[in-house]
Amino acid sequence: KTFDVGDLPGHSFGVAQGNCDAILAGEVQKPGVYTEVQEIWKSIFKTRGRMIVTMDNGDKLYHSYEAVGDPAKNTVAEKWKVTGGTGKYKSAQGSGTCTGKLNDDGSSDWDCTGTTTSTK
Repeated sequence: KTFDVGDLPGHSFGVAQGNCDAILAGEVQKPGVYTEVQEIWKSIFKTRGRMIVTMDNGDKLYHSYEAVGDPAKNTVAEKWKVTGGTGKYKSAQGSGTCTGKLNDDGSSDWDCTGTTTSTK
């Protein structure tokens, strides 16, 4: 959902929540759930959010992220970090980056790199 700020033309805030498929270390995991806030202004948008990925064993891995996008080019650059989790991921840490492409149908495609460590 998007809300106009009212101070300048084209300045708005949005809130989104949804599901995505996460691939970690080449293994497809159960869908991730994300919640984010976005500020759209002039020719860029900035996003801050959280994502929770449920692993095959039911443990959860928590991520936070910040992204900057160019709607004219339909591209996004993101920095993410692991903020913990449940079970064997309780003390998980990690960070990385992603590049994304926004598709006309509202979906997006991402290429992410980084490292994550967890207790065993």
